Amino acid sequence: MWALVTAGGSPHDGEPLCVGCSDRPKALLPVGGTPMLQWVLDALAGAPAVSAVLVAGLDDLSGLTCPLPVHAVADAGDLTANLVGGMGEIARLDPTADWVLVVSADVPAVQPAHLQWLADQLTGASATEVDAYYGIVRREVMDARFPGAGRTYARLRGVEACGADVHALRVGAVLGHERAWQRMLDARKNRFRQARLIGVGTLVLGMLGRLSLADMEQRASKAFGFRCRVLEWPWAEAAMDADNSEQFELLDIDLRSR
Repeated sequence: MWALVTAGGSPHDGEPLCVGCSDRPKALLPVGGTPMLQWVLDALAGAPAVSAVLVAGLDDLSGLTCPLPVHAVADAGDLTANLVGGMGEIARLDPTADWVLVVSADVPAVQPAHLQWLADQLTGASATEVDAYYGIVRREVMDARFPGAGRTYARLRGVEACGADVHALRVGAVLGHERAWQRMLDARKNRFRQARLIGVGTLVLGMLGRLSLADMEQRASKAFGFRCRVLEWPWAEAAMDADNSEQFELLDIDLRSR
């Protein structure tokens, strides 16, 4: 199985963690004494299901190591472009590729067992009815593992959760659906765009905490044109990204203690 690591982000993009770091990309910032991307590559190499890696958003991997075959494509400008470009390169390198683990380069605490657990979800009969697994982590799981992480949580019926940064996508759920992905990622932090994308009624029900996970799966599948499934992670590491200095410091302390 392929893994796609999204590794964009630099001082030129206004990435806050890169301020004062010359031209060093965010993925190469050292945390716990090791570049963030190296932690992710090590975790992928330790997951038996992963056989090859493509890094999208960073074309120079010098100084990094991985026992798996690793390919790279340059930063295409934003997350959507890197996702689409990375999937396109995987399809070119391996026309038989189907499921791909998509991992952000800024979740350095993720472990091989976590990634293998996600890969194992793709082997059951139910996986044939899904095109995209979107990960979430409950607030209580995150708070227990990383108190004060400062994540943003959404309220659903019976669940308060944040989005993970590790997902599983079929190649065909990205290629051919580029416009849907662009709309989806553009709307992540804008409620008006979310309303246009998924409908005002859905947005209002979500804000009121009246949508269930099943409701979200059904409505997302209809809006985006491929079959979506929400997957609840039992580990906080999949959602512990380094988006600001406070989260970076939490990760630095945690990784140095290993």
